[in-house]
Amino acid sequence: MEKLSQDEDATWVSVENLLGQKRGSAYAEATKLLVNLRDMTEYKQRKNKFAEQFKLICEKYGKSTALLERFRRAGLL
Repeated sequence: MEKLSQDEDATWVSVENLLGQKRGSAYAEATKLLVNLRDMTEYKQRKNKFAEQFKLICEKYGKSTALLERFRRAGLL
């Protein structure tokens, strides 16, 4: 959790890069990172930061029903 906290900005960049690939395996990896980011921000009591960033992700990539379904299954939506 601490490592993720230190690399939080880089992890958000990785999520963006993965989602930009528009492939199932990349969506899976991005979803896993998003779950970790959500858990870390809850642990650090910074849920608002995650919510803001995640909202931007959904606005940008929300047209993909496959991606949104992954988010739902992961409990992100």
